[in-house]
Amino acid sequence: SVDSTLNSAATMVTRDIYGVIYPERQSDELDLKIGKIVTTLGLILGMLLAPLTREFEGIYEFVQTILSFFQGPMFALMFFGILSKIPTPRSGMIALVSGLFLSTVLNFFQWNMLYIAFSSFLFSSIQLFLFGFFTEKLDPEKLQKLTFGA
Repeated sequence: SVDSTLNSAATMVTRDIYGVIYPERQSDELDLKIGKIVTTLGLILGMLLAPLTREFEGIYEFVQTILSFFQGPMFALMFFGILSKIPTPRSGMIALVSGLFLSTVLNFFQWNMLYIAFSSFLFSSIQLFLFGFFTEKLDPEKLQKLTFGA
């Protein structure tokens, strides 16, 4: 499961984050190098964060709390990215980063993990549409194949 998580994280960073920031991607070799770096950093981060599990009542609560940071922003991106043509790749990146930041802040104030996920979903949804109006739109022909929105 660890290797699957690291592989997914490396793919997400390489394709969905780096690919959005730099759409004129250099080469597969660069993607591979970025993937290796993300995998290595993920392993190191996992080892450094392992002692944090002591702060929770159990590993289940720890995993669910960490997942709650990502669930709201990711669900907003997927849901509205499929159903609407307003969100753009840049607004998606802004919504993801700002939603993760909000989740971290709410966790600092000891909010329940379910409230964190819901609040970050609402916040990320607003960011997605707000910045969707001010960032560069995708080609309408490309959106035909990606969204259900009118």
